[in-house]
Amino acid sequence: MTTNDIEDLVRPLLKKDDPILRKEASDYDFLTDTPDIDPIKLAHTLAQSCLAAAAPGLAANQIGIDERALIINADPMICMINPTIVDFDKESVYNDEASVLFPAMILKIKRPASIRVRYMAPNTEILTAKYDGVTSWMVQQMVDHLDGILFTDRATDVHLEIAKKELKKWKANQKIIKVENKIIL
Repeated sequence: MTTNDIEDLVRPLLKKDDPILRKEASDYDFLTDTPDIDPIKLAHTLAQSCLAAAAPGLAANQIGIDERALIINADPMICMINPTIVDFDKESVYNDEASVLFPAMILKIKRPASIRVRYMAPNTEILTAKYDGVTSWMVQQMVDHLDGILFTDRATDVHLEIAKKELKKWKANQKIIKVENKIIL
């Protein structure tokens, strides 16, 4: 794959208020639909867009693709098409989460500690896998995106207010730093 081929695959992130992010993504139908994008190209587009955004994971709708697909930036990358969480740990834990759609905002979100997910790989193989830790949280957040749920929707009011105050302080500090460097916002 050439550099131009890779650049052609990269799609920009949508803004956090784009209506597609509040809509449930359409299932990818390998058999009867004629999707806008074949599954291998979809996986490559998700991977390259994820890397370009320096994101730990990406849902297809975050880059304007109305297909139920996601990618987790792991080694190797994990591409899931039509993912369904089929089981989850009864124990839930709080974790600090972030989203590329909300730069510099960190929220405490309570999620199951581990999950089992059934999905199709880009080669159409149906897989079921168990994830825990960071990968579990990433998959859960990306599935939320595909369901039209933003991570801010999962936060308690208290945690959301704390995060907004921290973000405001962070932005104020960024302005001070830029003023000291002679760049005025």
